Amino acid sequence: MIPVPVGPNGVDLAAVAETVARTTPGLIYLTPALQTPTGTVMTESAGREIVRIAAESAVPVIDDRVLADIELETPPHRRWPGTTRRGW
Repeated sequence: MIPVPVGPNGVDLAAVAETVARTTPGLIYLTPALQTPTGTVMTESAGREIVRIAAESAVPVIDDRVLADIELETPPHRRWPGTTRRGW
């Protein structure tokens, strides 16, 4: 597991892109609907960027929504465009 920084809008996209390019991981695991422990919610545009990075690198994404139904101040984002429950 290779951690990347998380900011106010979720995972650091530049760090994800750099890490994927440098390490060629077997998958990308994210909790975008309510990131633990920060509680951030990834924006839809950030989700699209993750999908782009993953598709260009042929790396699958696990979108862990275990906490998606917990509503704090910001509602969780919808499923990323171009994806389904079974992938893209």
